[in-house]
Amino acid sequence: MFKLIFIFFIFIVNLHAEERITKEWLNEKPKNYVKDFYLWRYMEQNKNNDNDIIWALSEANNANHKIFFKYTKPSKKDPSNIVVNCLNLTTSELIKTDGECINIGLSILEATNLRGEQLSVVIDKIKKEYQNKNEKLNIINSKDPFESLINSSSNEVFFGTFNEVGENFRIQYFNAQLPQKLVSKLQDDKQKFKKMIKTIITTPQITTIQQSLFDVDTKNLAYQDIFFLAMNAIKHDRKNVALKYLENAKAKAYFKFDQDNVSFWQYKLTNDKKYVDELGASWDINIYSVLAKEELNITIDNAFFDFNVTENNNSTFDPQDPFLWRSVLDDIKVDFNETKLEKYKSIFNTKETLGHLTVLEEKYNKQRVGYFPNPFEEYIKDYSLHRQALINALARQESRFVQASLSSSYAMGVMQIMPFLSEVIAKELNEPYDIFMQLDPKTNIRYANHHLNYLESKLANVLFVAYAYNGGIGFTNRMLQSGLFKQGPYEPFLSMELINYDESKVYGKKVLLNYLMYYNHQSKEKIKLSTLLETIKSPYLDLGLSTPVKEN
Repeated sequence: MFKLIFIFFIFIVNLHAEERITKEWLNEKPKNYVKDFYLWRYMEQNKNNDNDIIWALSEANNANHKIFFKYTKPSKKDPSNIVVNCLNLTTSELIKTDGECINIGLSILEATNLRGEQLSVVIDKIKKEYQNKNEKLNIINSKDPFESLINSSSNEVFFGTFNEVGENFRIQYFNAQLPQKLVSKLQDDKQKFKKMIKTIITTPQITTIQQSLFDVDTKNLAYQDIFFLAMNAIKHDRKNVALKYLENAKAKAYFKFDQDNVSFWQYKLTNDKKYVDELGASWDINIYSVLAKEELNITIDNAFFDFNVTENNNSTFDPQDPFLWRSVLDDIKVDFNETKLEKYKSIFNTKETLGHLTVLEEKYNKQRVGYFPNPFEEYIKDYSLHRQALINALARQESRFVQASLSSSYAMGVMQIMPFLSEVIAKELNEPYDIFMQLDPKTNIRYANHHLNYLESKLANVLFVAYAYNGGIGFTNRMLQSGLFKQGPYEPFLSMELINYDESKVYGKKVLLNYLMYYNHQSKEKIKLSTLLETIKSPYLDLGLSTPVKEN
C-alpha cells in the first residue's frame, strides 16, 4: 500500500484551475467525498449540459445534497422530477395540488402555519392514503395538541410530530408533563428517544416537560443521553438525581474527555477533592483537566510546541492535494505501526507538512500527547498576539493545520472556510475569486482573518467567536438570546453543556483550550483558564484582547 501511495505522489496531476477538470481526470480518482467536491466543480463548469450533469451525479459517492440538489432541476430526464417539483413549491402552491404532492412537499413544520380551516382541507386530501401524516396533521390541528400527542397511535407518530413541529410550536403547545408510562414506552425507539431528550433539555423555555425526565431508565441509553439527563437535573436543582445520572454516564463514557467532563461535574456538585485529583492526573489536555491542574499547581508535561523541520523540501508530496491526504488517512486506518510512521516522517519533514505529521503522531500516540504546532507563523506574525492565538486555536481544531483538508460539506483549507463564505469574502476584498486558492494556506488564513474581524466586532469573547466560526453568527445570536450564559451558580459551564448543536458545543470547549495553550506559549504574561472563563459569564465582558487585525 505504501509503495502505491509513493507512485500516486509522483504521478498525481494537481489541479488549480476549474477549466482543467475533465471526465478523464475524474475517472482516475477513487470514489469519496474529495471526488464529490471536484464533481461539483465539474457540474458548475458544465451546468448547461444535461448529459454532463447526469454523468457527474451518477459518479458521486455521497452527494452534498444542498449543493448537488440544484443541478437536478435542469434535467427533465431525471425520473424523480415529480419529487423535485413538489419539494420546490411554496406552501400556498402546494396545498392546491393533490394528496401525493402534498405528502411529498409539505413538512410538519410548514403545516404548523396552516392550523384551522386551511389545514383541515389538506388533511382531507391525504387522509385515505397517508395515515401517519394524516394523524400528525390532526394532532397539530386539534384544540389540545399536547393531549392529542400523548394519545397518538404509535411511537412513530409521536416522534414524527414532536421532533418535526419546530421550536416555537413545542414551546407554545407541548410544554406539559409527560406520563411516566409514555416515557418508558417511547424508549423502545432508541434513536428517536435520544433526539427527543436532547430537544427537550436544550430548549430553555419548556421547563415543565423537562421535569418528566428525572426518572428515566438509563440501561439502554448511551453516554451522551445520560449526561444530558444529568445536566437537566442540575438545571432544576435536583442534585441527587444529577449525581445518579453522572455515575451512570461515567460508566459508559469511552473517551477520556467525556470521563473528565463527568468528574468535573461530580466535583461541582459534591465539592469532593478526589475528583480534582482525578482530573489533575488526567493525560487528556482539556478545559476540565487544565482547571484542576491550575488548582493543584501541576504543570502540563505532555504538550509540545517546538518541532524540528527542514527548510529543504525534496518530497514529491503536494501538501495542497486533497486526494493525496485522503490516501494517507485511508492508509493509516488499519495497521498503523512504528515502521509506517517512520516512513511518513521522511515525507512530512517540512514546516508546511508539520500539520500532516502531527496528525499522524497524535494517532500513533493514541491522543495521549498534545501537539500545538505553528507551521504558518510567517503569515500571522504581524497580527496581535490575541489574533495569532485565535487563528492557531481555530486551525488546530478545524484541520490540524493540514491545508489540503476538505470536509464532506466542502469546507476548505487550514481554516475550513465554506465556499459560499470565501466567495463573499473575495468580493469584500475586491479581488478575483478562485475556489482552489482556498487550499493555499496564506490565502485561506488571510480570508479567515477578515472573517474574524467581523465576528469579533459582534461578539465579546473567544468562546462565542468559536461558536460563530463553527455554527454561524445567526446560530450564536439565537443561542445567546435563548437565555443561556446568564448569571448562575454553575455558569458558564452549564450553558456550555446545554447548547443544542453538538458539534459547536464540543468545538467551543476545544478552541478555548487551544487558545489558552497558544496564548500562554507566546505571552510573557500568562492567562489562567479560570480567568478566561470568568469573561464568559456574560456576552458583554471581555479581557480587552479582541481588536480588529489589519488585512495582509
